[in-house]
Amino acid sequence: MSQGCVGDVAELGITESFQVKRQVMMSASEAADMILRVDDIIRAAPRQRRSDHPH
Repeated sequence: MSQGCVGDVAELGITESFQVKRQVMMSASEAADMILRVDDIIRAAPRQRRSDHPH
């Protein structure tokens, strides 16, 4: 790596690339799940509110 030539990343012990890609995929999955949950909450029918004070 210090010589500026192409090398085998497994042999050099470089695993950061895979770990970063895995974390990006997990974060994207979690973000999509959160968006779907918020969407479900927004689409849910509103609760009927009862007044504390009778009219």
